[in-house]
Amino acid sequence: MAPAADDRQTILRKLDQIRLDSVKYDGLPLWEVITNLSEIAKSRDPDKVGINFFINRENPAGAPAGPGLIDANGLPVAAPPAEPVDVGQLP
Repeated sequence: MAPAADDRQTILRKLDQIRLDSVKYDGLPLWEVITNLSEIAKSRDPDKVGINFFINRENPAGAPAGPGLIDANGLPVAAPPAEPVDVGQLP
């Protein structure tokens, strides 16, 4: 469902008003980066609400194992089931 016109305008206004000149997060886990970005967005939002960040923690089914991996018929090879990864801990 698409956002209503008022909601869309609110989102566009927030995207225009909440700006960062630069960011650098060398080696920090993703959860710390998201937490920091959320705090910055909230502090720079005139409404003091900020924005939500969503991260899909699921691996897509049948994602290719890597570039250039093909079978004998020239078809892409699907990756074996990956072990779960806590993306929040990724640097």
